[in-house]
Amino acid sequence: MNECGTWTALSCLCSWTLWSAALLALFRIVRAAIGKNVTVHYNESFPLYQWLPRECPSLFSSGYHPTPWLPLGPGHLQTVLANVFDSHPEPAVPYYREVLQTPDGGKLALDWCLAGVSNVRDVSRQIRQRPNHSICLILHGLTGGSRARYVRSIVDKMVRNSFDCVVLNARGCGQSEVVTPRLFCAAETADVRFVAAHLRARRPTAPMTAVGISLGANILVKWLGEEGDRAPVCAAASLANPFDMVESSRALCRWDCWLYRTQLGASLRKLFYRHRSLFANHEQVDIDAVVRTTAVRDFDEQLTRRVFGYHTVDDYYRDASSAKYVPFVRVPLLCLQADDDPISVMDAIPFDEASLNPYVVLAVTNGGGHVGWLEGWRMRSWVKSPVQQFFASCIAHLPESRLQGGHGVSKEALEHSLVDGTACRSFVPPEVPRTSTPGVRLSSTGALVPDAETARGARPRPLAERYRGSLELVHRSEPSGQRSEGESEEHSHESLTQILADETAASRRGVSGEAPHATVASVAAEGPEEGAGDLPAEDSVALSEALRDLQGVILQSRARMEQLERTIVSEQ
Repeated sequence: MNECGTWTALSCLCSWTLWSAALLALFRIVRAAIGKNVTVHYNESFPLYQWLPRECPSLFSSGYHPTPWLPLGPGHLQTVLANVFDSHPEPAVPYYREVLQTPDGGKLALDWCLAGVSNVRDVSRQIRQRPNHSICLILHGLTGGSRARYVRSIVDKMVRNSFDCVVLNARGCGQSEVVTPRLFCAAETADVRFVAAHLRARRPTAPMTAVGISLGANILVKWLGEEGDRAPVCAAASLANPFDMVESSRALCRWDCWLYRTQLGASLRKLFYRHRSLFANHEQVDIDAVVRTTAVRDFDEQLTRRVFGYHTVDDYYRDASSAKYVPFVRVPLLCLQADDDPISVMDAIPFDEASLNPYVVLAVTNGGGHVGWLEGWRMRSWVKSPVQQFFASCIAHLPESRLQGGHGVSKEALEHSLVDGTACRSFVPPEVPRTSTPGVRLSSTGALVPDAETARGARPRPLAERYRGSLELVHRSEPSGQRSEGESEEHSHESLTQILADETAASRRGVSGEAPHATVASVAAEGPEEGAGDLPAEDSVALSEALRDLQGVILQSRARMEQLERTIVSEQ
């Protein structure tokens, strides 16, 4: 009886499992057939995007219909199969390579593909004969290049729609030559800035767009945030952006991502091994240790963070993350993400930052994997269609003066398009006063924001280094027994509140040229308060930077709370 009951239970369990799988498959087929499967977050009242529902049907009316026979769950099959079955046959893309010499002595390989030109020999001649032709700069993913299938798929789509495409091969990728002891870095935007300036100088009046895929999307968004309204592109698209490199690194360490982890690690080792002789004299790089790495994080620990001067891998990842730059983007930006992406996970998507910046259109699809987005029974790539439609609409609707780059509307139109102008407080208007601290500037509300001009010359100090001095300052400035705990906390709260109030008032008066009151920067310059002791100058600067960062967080939180209060009142 016991044996019979066991078999009956197993039979019921198997039947329940099969029926559940059948129902899930049926749900998947129905959803793929009739569902839109795209959730679009954008500011409907923003003047630039009033045309979106009509002119971007791939995002709104037709939507995305994932391949129905791929199972539910993490998009591993979408991610893997996209590199095998995307487009039939593979698009034949004739590239012409142009090599640029960078200011640091390195070399960058640009692969050109021109619309309507199928002969590679004709490409080199016609590059200079099309000064007004639309151009699209493409940044590939980690260890990718112009020959990657997802890159060629986008290039083929854009070229068929009259865009000249330029693929920037990161240092060492795409069979490009490396002549200096540094490979690509997710936090470095100097190469993108250099190439964009080169393309703009070559075609000063042509509309220029940019597409970033995976790691290239992270670099693209970070660069756009640094440039602000001085970005030389008129529109951009970010595909499968990790946004938060720390979260993406954790995702790659999961057991179900071992295939990506090992494959990317092997590609990085192969890339480094070809150029290992360049790092023979580097003090902090152990060539044997780099060759023995098996994962991306190990590679970044042994090479990337040492070459680019970071204290830890997470320090490097935090500095490279593009999420904090989303509020400062000043060109139309389409961000496409998949809710089942195993690498660029949902938890890392900056929904709040995107909602506060009307230039950003954030679209999240149901399914798609990492740079997959296969749709239909024949598994065709979907992502290239919304990108092409978005760019074509931006070029058609932007004023001619804005097609050469810069923000799409004036500051007045931007503020008018937002509800009560609340969201304007969280990002930088086109013209704002600057602080005396290199690398940052103040918005009209006193919020701390990156200064793209000074950011080009030097990378901000890592977080561990920036805050070490401020922590030591706290311990040295309050001798034991001098104040009670309550008095110390009350005094610190009052001092910080007064500093933030003075900083805000000073930044608002800075436009009219009045002498500002004591700001955080000036407090640090004048020296510590009485009783703080003799402090090194670098500690005072570190404290001022910490207070400025805290100020920006407080002001942005205050704007969000005010917006939430208005929403609650309106609902009541």
